[in-house]
Amino acid sequence: MASDSINRFIGSRVRARRLTLGIEAATFAGDLGLAIRDLEEFEIGAKPIGAALLQRIGKILLVPAMYFFQQEPEQPLTLNGVYGTDREPDVPPQGLNLGNAMHKITDPDLREQLMLVVQALVQARPRYRS
Repeated sequence: MASDSINRFIGSRVRARRLTLGIEAATFAGDLGLAIRDLEEFEIGAKPIGAALLQRIGKILLVPAMYFFQQEPEQPLTLNGVYGTDREPDVPPQGLNLGNAMHKITDPDLREQLMLVVQALVQARPRYRS
């Protein structure tokens, strides 16, 4: 049972990050070389995600693999995953636009540098935080 809740937690983190970046399931599955059904099973926690696949997922979603194990205080781990329900995360349109733009940048170093700039802005300007 514990491994099931961990699989749901990690899967929900993958799904939330994918949605935050505005990446369609079909595009993401294709980038990973997976069938959409397999991606869905990973995201709901029905199938565990192996280390190598989690590493590829992190690279595409612009986060380290450890990101998927991190628990946010405002998003507690429950038996239903990060949010405690099956609801979609609240993502403002600007976040989706930024995610779409970032996904189109093919140079991973440039994407990483842009992420560092955005993170620095958020840290420097507390009013940007929700």
